[in-house]
Amino acid sequence: MISSPIDPPSGGISTITDADIVEAVVAILGAQEDPATPIYLATLGHLLSAHFQKPLRNILGDRKLRTIIEGAGYGRLLVDGVAHALTARLSGEANPSLALRYDPVFWAAFAKPPPEGKQRVVYPRRPFNLVDRL
Repeated sequence: MISSPIDPPSGGISTITDADIVEAVVAILGAQEDPATPIYLATLGHLLSAHFQKPLRNILGDRKLRTIIEGAGYGRLLVDGVAHALTARLSGEANPSLALRYDPVFWAAFAKPPPEGKQRVVYPRRPFNLVDRL
């Protein structure tokens, strides 16, 4: 496990591990009014800085928050979006109350019938994908 050295207020050296970061992310996301609501990674970074009382770039070093969440999140956290609009949210494994919620791809798949002469296929692995084919 990779850890990052930081200086705690006492002046000694301690480390914040990837697991510590993931636990803080889970706590932050779980404390929301609706835990299923995603948070932008930029916002999450500010909240983590406040939580650890250090700038996040000092904690992460040359690593990326997305990499830590995806690697050490053990399926409890999901990262969605592209480039500047990445979000993190709890998965159903982290919060059992979310397990019964449908992914938006499933809502799109069944919201309207497939076009005439085509059949709709939903690939059952994340990231879910919807395809209309002949």
